[in-house]
Amino acid sequence: MQSEITDLLNNDYWIIFSAQNPDAKKLSDVQNEILHQDLIRKLADQGRKYEEVYGRYAGNTEKGVFLKTLVPVDRQIASSFARQYGQESVLTAEGLVYQDGSLHPSKGIVILLSEPEDNFSLLRSTYFYSDIDFDRKVQEPQ
Repeated sequence: MQSEITDLLNNDYWIIFSAQNPDAKKLSDVQNEILHQDLIRKLADQGRKYEEVYGRYAGNTEKGVFLKTLVPVDRQIASSFARQYGQESVLTAEGLVYQDGSLHPSKGIVILLSEPEDNFSLLRSTYFYSDIDFDRKVQEPQ
């Protein structure tokens, strides 16, 4: 299973995002579940195939979605998901895409053997994180 996830995350195009804790404000479990159910209902209504992910970011535990795509995720589309769901950023195979379309690129995916304390995602029972290059920021092309 772990090698399958490693291959998926390193060799395919995808996006991970959440509707929970919008604007980095911690909401109740009930409020977050309502937001998550609304998100997956919208994706299902659009006919999008997704997988649920779990993660912890900046101390907030969240449910989110993983969408595999056939082509690289356009940063304008990724940033629109961030804006629509009140997220500072969304994670793509390329890196963290912010609401303004800028990007902190990923240096690769790191697979973990156990659950870390913070800043990770869980997909199909595999813990991982994207090694983000926070020293480099790429602006959205004009």
